[in-house]
Amino acid sequence: METWKQFIQIKNQQILNKRERLIRNSSCGNQIKIANSLFYNYQSNDYLGLSSHSLVKNSTIDTIHEYGIGSTGAPTLGGYTDIHDDLQKKLACWLSYESSLLFSSGYQMNVSLFTQLVNENVYVWLDKNCHASHIDGALFSRAKFTRFNIENINQIREKVISNDLLHLIITEGVYSMDGINKDLPSLFALKKEFPERILLIVDDAHGIGCLGDNGYGTIELLKLDFKDCDILLGTFGKAFGSHGGFLCTNHSIAKYLRYSVRSQIFSTNLPPSVVSASSKSLEIIQSAECGQLRNKLQQNIKYFKMLTAQYELNIFHRDSNNSPIQLILLDSTDKVAKVYQSLYEDSILIGKIIYPTVPLNTPRLRISLSAYHSESDIELLVKSIHYLLREFI
Repeated sequence: METWKQFIQIKNQQILNKRERLIRNSSCGNQIKIANSLFYNYQSNDYLGLSSHSLVKNSTIDTIHEYGIGSTGAPTLGGYTDIHDDLQKKLACWLSYESSLLFSSGYQMNVSLFTQLVNENVYVWLDKNCHASHIDGALFSRAKFTRFNIENINQIREKVISNDLLHLIITEGVYSMDGINKDLPSLFALKKEFPERILLIVDDAHGIGCLGDNGYGTIELLKLDFKDCDILLGTFGKAFGSHGGFLCTNHSIAKYLRYSVRSQIFSTNLPPSVVSASSKSLEIIQSAECGQLRNKLQQNIKYFKMLTAQYELNIFHRDSNNSPIQLILLDSTDKVAKVYQSLYEDSILIGKIIYPTVPLNTPRLRISLSAYHSESDIELLVKSIHYLLREFI
């Protein structure tokens, strides 16, 4: 008979992609402290540097003095304050939607959302490059679903035509492991064909705040119409520099989700101080100051792509991916591991992305660029990777 100790030992042996947690001892920036040693930072999702912005920090401190630390309850049991209500209204107005809802995390939102949007009459189409939280949500809801990519959009069209089911399509504006979803216009066109039968959900966690002239995200960047996106998902944990998730939609859908999604009913709400920080970040994102930060971010992305072309590094979707997430494709998992470790030993932090996070034969180095990076930071990174790849050939 197996013991629990044996069970855990076997499970540990089966883990394919072990990610060690590094202990950070500082705020976020182009350099951070790991175990009290200074590292160049190319891992962070703090694309605009707002996590350390003085106005954001001061707003958090002031709210703690007035409201205390926690929200003290679920949204329907005393955990919903005027600060929560104000941010929801501001978000909806900013992104031209009727309503918005806040969630304690983007992962929680994505997992819980599906359960209330599917039944035996709904078929789900899940983008193959979607985040793990969407996959978990579909599985948790026991939905009938198919993983799709741009090559089989016609398969979706044919399925919609051939049956009486409702169809839910979920995709992303910026993929966390691939960059900008350049095929998003095709899905918007499909939605326009069947506006009553298709519910289109776009998760733009990596785009909202930092992409587009106004920071509206990938939909703005690709010049698409927000009216064709039924539910827009976002996060405060990236460009906003804060914490939590949110969705924007129409009044009817928002009302239904507010009183049916279990994480809205049975989970303690976001602390007022965190919501206040997100609200202040939203103000900054709409300001001229943040317009300059977005311009600086785009300049950094262009400079990175120019240097990597000069050094002949294999950048995934070099021409179409103008997001902060840049990927350098390598030909072996071993090489990715070696480059990552060598950079770490030189006090440079990047992302090491291998199977099963990505398909078996597509290991990559993941670079997160931010407005706070300088040209010399980018030069250091690209030259270091170029040197190591020559060494490991």
